[in-house]
Amino acid sequence: MKKIKISLIMVMIIFILSACHQEDSKLESPGVITIDYQTITVEEIEHAQSYVLIINDEVIELEDRTYIIDDYGTFDVSYYAKSNDYLDSDQSEVFNFTIDPLVMTLSYKYSIYSTFDLPILNVDNQEIALDITMNESYQLNTNDYHITDQVLYIDSSYLTRLTAQRESYTFEFSIGLNLYSTVITIIDTDKPYAYTDNNVAYEGEDLKFYFDMFDYELDSFYTTGNIKLDADNYSFEDNVLTFSKDYIEGVFAENVSFYTISISYLFKENTTGDIHIGYLLIHNPE
Repeated sequence: MKKIKISLIMVMIIFILSACHQEDSKLESPGVITIDYQTITVEEIEHAQSYVLIINDEVIELEDRTYIIDDYGTFDVSYYAKSNDYLDSDQSEVFNFTIDPLVMTLSYKYSIYSTFDLPILNVDNQEIALDITMNESYQLNTNDYHITDQVLYIDSSYLTRLTAQRESYTFEFSIGLNLYSTVITIIDTDKPYAYTDNNVAYEGEDLKFYFDMFDYELDSFYTTGNIKLDADNYSFEDNVLTFSKDYIEGVFAENVSFYTISISYLFKENTTGDIHIGYLLIHNPE
């Protein structure tokens, strides 16, 4: 009986010593940190139950090993691991990462005779940070643009101030990680014109071209080669000309040697019968 008691005591002592030893043990030293554009991933540490990420002195507790940065810039990143059964690991070395914005170029035309607010982009209620690169005399202030139905518009009152110069103006604004370099070219015409780019690459969706009509109406289209354009291949509503994706893909499928679809349009003035001809180019990116 005494031997059994001694054995039990020894087992308990060993268990207690083992538990104490485990409590006093430190987690292994951290490894590397990798980044895939916005997503940071820390290397797994054995027995770790959570991780603490330090980004530019900001401390972030992680439930798993990944974290998404929702900004662009330069970041100093390190981490350490935690566990209820072990002491925290040492902090890793500091890794330096640079996340560049996704730069997109937008091009618009605006006539000195136009009077409409210029729609720039769908913004989905996201915060907009504007960084203007034009002359200070034409600084874009918060009262020079508005958001309606999740579309960012530049007001005509602001654009009118640009038209006297009759040149191109460039400014930048950012939404999330997207940086939009926007060029507005001032033109001198009282004929119908597409204020969005009329020379575009097909991107797998219906294509829309936006016009200022100046009291003209759409009369007809002309296409090159054997390309046909029927009434059910397009729509023209509220000065927006839309070509269906099925039509565009069908033309490229039937004409495999075609890199570009060229479409000429004819507009006719309601009162005088004056006509105006323009063109659109749609490129196959493949």
